[in-house]
Amino acid sequence: MKGNRKNPRDTHRRTRVRRPLSGRGAGDSQSKRLRGASNKLGNSGVGAEVDQRNDLQHGLLSEIGDRLQRIHGVQRHEQLEIKDHRDWYKEVAKGQAGYHLPDPTRWHECTKIYMQAAQTLANGNLGQGARLVEKAAQMEESVYATIPEMVKSRLKADEKEAGHTPDECAHVESHMTCGRTTLPQELEFGRLILNVIEVMEDSPPLAVKKRWFDDIEEEEEEEEEGDDG
Repeated sequence: MKGNRKNPRDTHRRTRVRRPLSGRGAGDSQSKRLRGASNKLGNSGVGAEVDQRNDLQHGLLSEIGDRLQRIHGVQRHEQLEIKDHRDWYKEVAKGQAGYHLPDPTRWHECTKIYMQAAQTLANGNLGQGARLVEKAAQMEESVYATIPEMVKSRLKADEKEAGHTPDECAHVESHMTCGRTTLPQELEFGRLILNVIEVMEDSPPLAVKKRWFDDIEEEEEEEEEGDDG
């Protein structure tokens, strides 16, 4: 029987937290850029740019929290299917298309990248964080493609597909930075996802139906063994 585990590699608005720029060192690259922009645009122009970057930062952090919460929900459905194997083990054992073993740990890798992205964004590395969000979103899409059919049937409409790469990423250049902020509480869902290590190594074997002549063959074998004795 073919292996019946599928590897993903195969296929609220938030209060804005502003930090004063005056606390940064004189040699800080972001401070230099802001001072240069200030000479050209005036304080109002710099303030608008800072606000825009803060909005992008908090938008991406909020998106990460929402995605981790949704992934956690999908993972819970996959855990439940492990306990309900009697409902689908035949399809898996036969290799029916779309049916393979539930694996709640399939969500670990993209979750790790989302959490790394969140920490990077919260530290003020806007560009680097946005690139990590893009990477995690692509990984999430690949994982969704590996969800077994019996798990899909449990999902709500808003859980059935991965979200597209957040629109904010298109507005963030790789060199962009911003102020530091706090991590969203929803990252707790990421920790819950990573705490799940339950897997199924194999599905129960198919029961073999007994044929009408099997009893006769067994009796003949027992008689032959008795004669030999």
